[in-house]
Amino acid sequence: KQWYQRRVAITAGEFSEMKTVSCLLVLFVLSHSVEGKWNAQAVVANEKYSYEKQEMFPLRFKTVTASPSQMWVTFYYSSGSWGQLRWSESTWGVELYACTDDKLYTTGAGDKFTDVPEGPDRIWEVSWGDKEFSVSCNGNNVWNFKYENRLSKFSENCCDRKYSEQRGSLRTFKFNKTGASGEILNFPTEYYTNDGKEDKKDRKDKKDKKDKKKKDKKDKKKDKKKNNAVQI
Repeated sequence: KQWYQRRVAITAGEFSEMKTVSCLLVLFVLSHSVEGKWNAQAVVANEKYSYEKQEMFPLRFKTVTASPSQMWVTFYYSSGSWGQLRWSESTWGVELYACTDDKLYTTGAGDKFTDVPEGPDRIWEVSWGDKEFSVSCNGNNVWNFKYENRLSKFSENCCDRKYSEQRGSLRTFKFNKTGASGEILNFPTEYYTNDGKEDKKDRKDKKDKKDKKKKDKKDKKKDKKKNNAVQI
């Protein structure tokens, strides 16, 4: 009986230890699979970078200081047009060029980021689609702008169709070093590219779909032969 109780106690302890190790291993794999998906590229202010949607969407970059307060990102499209996203870290006022108000510093006016995480290190994600333009910071969504809410003085062509890439695809982008009046701007230390590697689940799903397609095609041929044989 004593041997049995001692063995049960040891088994329970081993199980607890194994459970802890397993949990840590899962967390390690998850954290590395997320971080390993992106590669950091050093930023040189005012330098134009080629944009590859498959490797760079959403557009991700890192800032490590709040001074100077303004941050500008300029986009260049295949149509020859350009767009710009800019904001101030002192008021969190934000402007999407040719869509919203340009008042970054007027209290109570214009668009503003909300619930921005504490800095100074921040990773930003800028994304866009057919209906809206969005910005996230350290995983928190801080701003969504629906194109239909653009100011009346701006046309659909200058706002909606440009940022949704309906007029032309995004070709290059840059992080501005100076503003329109020559003021020094903040800019990221690095931006990120996706290595394009699929995880095991994605590969398995694709393989399963491919195998199913082959099987369906094979079954269809068999049914056709069977039907032809019956008719004869």
